[in-house]
Amino acid sequence: CTLIDSSSYLFMFIATAATNMVVSSTANGEEEKISERIVSEALFLALLCGVGLATLVLLAGQPLLLAIAGKASASVVPSALQYATIRAFGQPFVVMASVARAAALARKDTRGPLVSVALASLLNFVGTTSLVRLTGLGIRGAAIGTLVADIAATTFLLTRIRTSRTKRQN
Repeated sequence: CTLIDSSSYLFMFIATAATNMVVSSTANGEEEKISERIVSEALFLALLCGVGLATLVLLAGQPLLLAIAGKASASVVPSALQYATIRAFGQPFVVMASVARAAALARKDTRGPLVSVALASLLNFVGTTSLVRLTGLGIRGAAIGTLVADIAATTFLLTRIRTSRTKRQN
């Protein structure tokens, strides 16, 4: 659904800015606390933007989808709205994950982002396939499978950031 899958790209600037700022902070030899603050603030901004995006979809999803689909494809809007409504709850996680991946890459951690994407892909495939085929949830099952995958990947990344921060402080 374009409304959900593409709209989070609007906030990729946060991940790009976080990457640049963390790398610059590190290159300038600034205290680790500064780059940690950059990451924390970028994650908070991502959370706010994700909540705003979710709110927009929850409040105005149907008219937005009608505008995207047009009259010729209006018949798909009810199904697309079911999908978009469920996926809207994951938008804070999606935007935060992009920032967390960017922050990890800025700190030369390629394994964390790789594992998070692999985890999300596996969970999305298994969850979506199971929920669609075995439970008969259809489009709702696909949305739930993707939502769970997004939440799991973001949780993994945030836990990794927190663990890394704790190790650096000790």
